[in-house]
Amino acid sequence: MRSLILASSLLAAVAASVAHADVLPTPPSAPTPPSAPTTVAPAARLNPVLCGCAASRLLIRGPVVIDDRAGVSAWLHGGARVQGFVRDAGGALQASPLPLTLHRTPARPGEPDGDALVQVTAAGDGAGFVGVVKPRETAPRDVLAVTLRATAGGAPTTTGAPVPGAPVPGVASAPSAVAPVLDALWLSPPERRERRDCGVWTTTRTALQLREGSAAVEAFAVRDVDTGVNQLVDARHVGAFGLGEVPACRHGFSLSSSPQTLELVPVGAGGARGEPWVLRHDGQGLIDVVRVASPASADADLIAGPLPVPGHERRAFSWVSVGGMWTLSALLGLLCGVVGFLFWRFKRRRVQDVRCAACHAAIPVDVLDDRTDGFFCPACGTAGVWKGRRGVDVDVTRL
Repeated sequence: MRSLILASSLLAAVAASVAHADVLPTPPSAPTPPSAPTTVAPAARLNPVLCGCAASRLLIRGPVVIDDRAGVSAWLHGGARVQGFVRDAGGALQASPLPLTLHRTPARPGEPDGDALVQVTAAGDGAGFVGVVKPRETAPRDVLAVTLRATAGGAPTTTGAPVPGAPVPGVASAPSAVAPVLDALWLSPPERRERRDCGVWTTTRTALQLREGSAAVEAFAVRDVDTGVNQLVDARHVGAFGLGEVPACRHGFSLSSSPQTLELVPVGAGGARGEPWVLRHDGQGLIDVVRVASPASADADLIAGPLPVPGHERRAFSWVSVGGMWTLSALLGLLCGVVGFLFWRFKRRRVQDVRCAACHAAIPVDVLDDRTDGFFCPACGTAGVWKGRRGVDVDVTRL
């Protein structure tokens, strides 16, 4: 019994010591030497303005008359909006709810508040201004004077009052939606580019030949044939940066680093779309872009040529080129040959043998040589040789 009690006492003492150890303060550890400070490179600051990104703008100059079918179009970037304005008593522009209808085509499907191509038509009669306003601003950056007509038709009236749809003197009518027509379209192989304030982006340069009299191209509807991803790209962005997406602009089509088949459709200001062009690139820029399909209206001779370089006119032939120098050399050689032939033809020798009357030796005489008209026989020296006036009569006279 005593041993049992002693064992219980020992177990209780051990448990108490363990519990006491749990609440004892932890001895301080050795101080850790401070590590060297790490330097983090500041991220490049992207600036759309300094980068030169495409700005929001109206795609027509005014004043114009718009109705429910023919309106004005605008490209909106970076959260810009289209708003109506009128002049107040002091002549300043102030926001006003004009009877306008906005038809918005987002650049990226699923982003209704992002970049978009907007068509503005009239929902009623009125007059004022249509302006493009940037975020956190109230004054328009681009403005257009418009006259609004509820309908596109209208008959003249004898009362002198304006009729909806009737033309306004000195004011042009808004053009209807007409699809642009291209004679040729080129894409360069993908390339990686970098610019201060723009960041790094992968793009492919784009060039086009617009058919004479065609509507201008204001956008390209680009679609990845394999994945179905599609986007509307501002034509000004394509002209400045190529087709690829630029980080500072948050605009452009995302190009793949693997082979990609792209369908490009030119889009006019009114939203009308032209015929599609289908091209394929390898994703690395190692080989030329392959044409998969071109419209029937394309110029076969133009698309057979390489991508045109801005500032360098394409010449079918140049006299200062290598081919031109070879051609000049051939022409010069031919000219020299003709001159030599003529010189030989009219200045050739005509040798005739004449027998000396004294020694009967054969004397060769050039009857076409005008410098010699007579001489003595070189064999015997006792007979003279002379030529006629025409150089064809030769005779020998004994001295």
